[in-house]
Amino acid sequence: MLESLRDDASHQSRTLEELRDIQKEANKVLTEFEPPIQQVIKTKPVEVLPELLNLNKPKEIELLEQALVMIACSTTGEKKSFCDWLNKHKPLSHPADFVNETHEFLKNQLIKLVMDEDPHTDFHNLIKRARDENVIFYKDESDPTIRPISILFNLNDIRNRFAHPPIIFSQREKWSKSILYLMNLALVWSKVVMEAEEGDE
Repeated sequence: MLESLRDDASHQSRTLEELRDIQKEANKVLTEFEPPIQQVIKTKPVEVLPELLNLNKPKEIELLEQALVMIACSTTGEKKSFCDWLNKHKPLSHPADFVNETHEFLKNQLIKLVMDEDPHTDFHNLIKRARDENVIFYKDESDPTIRPISILFNLNDIRNRFAHPPIIFSQREKWSKSILYLMNLALVWSKVVMEAEEGDE
């Protein structure tokens, strides 16, 4: 009986060895067919849009600014010169700079349109000359509510608010004026900015 148990134990040992060998072979075969280990793909965290914008947070100001710029660019039909200008001049991040620098650029464009050689001619008088000399169409036939001359006067009034601010000129008021300037600018950009000058901004 003891001999029989030894034979059984020996047989089981051989069987276990055979099973280990088979398992090793199977593992070898499986690793050959396994796809290579993929690189770990880093995912960016998903930003959840706030229900209400908190304009005390720079990130949320930037979000609003991007939306406004997209709307303004869309208004111009994605005019490259306009969209490029807005990439360099930020209406909410730097409202005073945006309005003043844009206004100076528009003034230079008006000077070229009316061929005025006096660099001291003010914006208001340049608009009058553009109207009197009919170098800017008075209204847009596709949308009769767009009156470029009136819009240019509005832009000048907004710019004057920045150039000569009241004693109390809050950040929110600066933003609102800059947004008005931006949206009005989109309506007249193609009527004032000379095509030859588009790359020279």
